[in-house]
This record gives sequence, C-alpha cells and structure tokens, in this order.
Amino acid sequence: MSTIVVVRKGKSVAIAADFQATYGDTIVPGEMRVSPQKIHNIAGAYVGIVGLMAHQNVMRSVAASKPDLFDFGSSDAIVATLRKIHPLLREEYHLLTSEDDDDQEYESSQMEGLVVSKAGVFSFDSYRGVTEYNSFWASGSGRDYALGALEVAYASQESARSIAEIAVRAACKFDAGSGLPIECYKLELEG
Repeated sequence: MSTIVVVRKGKSVAIAADFQATYGDTIVPGEMRVSPQKIHNIAGAYVGIVGLMAHQNVMRSVAASKPDLFDFGSSDAIVATLRKIHPLLREEYHLLTSEDDDDQEYESSQMEGLVVSKAGVFSFDSYRGVTEYNSFWASGSGRDYALGALEVAYASQESARSIAEIAVRAACKFDAGSGLPIECYKLELEG
C-alpha cells in the first residue's frame, strides 16, 4: 500500500510519502519507479493518496482537466472538493463505489489520503470525511509504525520536514507495503 504522513510544527507543515509500489505480491522498489508520485501539487496544496496506483493517475487527470473544482483552504472546502469530484470519478473514470459492507451509508470514493495546505494538515477518508490535525497524522499500511515514530520525533525535532521524513523512514523499515526513497514537501502556514 503506502505510508503518507503530515506534520504541523510552528508555522510549517510537511507531507512525506514512501515511493514503493506493490501489485499483489510483487514489489516495485521506489528507486525503479519514476511516476506516478503519491503526493500531488493541486491548487497550491499537497495531496497524498494511499491505495491503488490508479488513484494517482486519476487524481492527476482530474486536477489537470478540472482545476477549478479543487480548494484545500479549510476542512469544509476539502469536503466540498471531494463531493464535487466524486461524480467525475464515478461517471468519467468508472469508479466502482460499492464496498463489501452491506451497511454502507455513503457511496465510497475508494481512496483516502492526507493534505497539507497553507490552512493546515488534514486527512480524508473514502466517504469524504475530513479531519484537521494540530500536530501530525499518518495514513496507509505503515500508519501505525509512522504514528509511533511521529509521537517520539515530534517533541525532539524542530523541523516539520525532518519529523515527516523520520516517520516515513520508520514505516519503510517495518512495513512490507512501504519502501524508500521518500518524497517530501513543505509549506508555510498563512497568518
């Protein structure tokens, strides 16, 4: 799968991800791949998506063809963005929205991820739920390893970027779905 982390420290925010890909039991080491990246620069924000590599291609395509749909300036703006792109995913990209859960209350977009913008750090789930964080969060198959590393590194490191890289590196060491190298981006918060 992947490991993606977001960190907010002082006036800086950072997002980092591993670069390995897996196709079933086959691992494609990160140093062998050129694209697609797991983190995308969209509308002045960085958006990291975990799950199928097809999600990366689709998100890049939607962002390139319909950039006006994207706004990552707040939790509510992210919810609105995810709501606007969901019909495109279903109709133009043939997204299968059903999951194995018979009690599913909303159609699934089948992807989840993390966002850093000048407004802060956020996560989103497959049902378009958005959460904002005041320090850090992680997503993907290496999430638990990354969260442990984030908890330890957050107090001892000053740089959002270095904290994010430490967490992804820890996940890459212990999670079979994550592998080096790391991609990482940083922004400064507004205000």
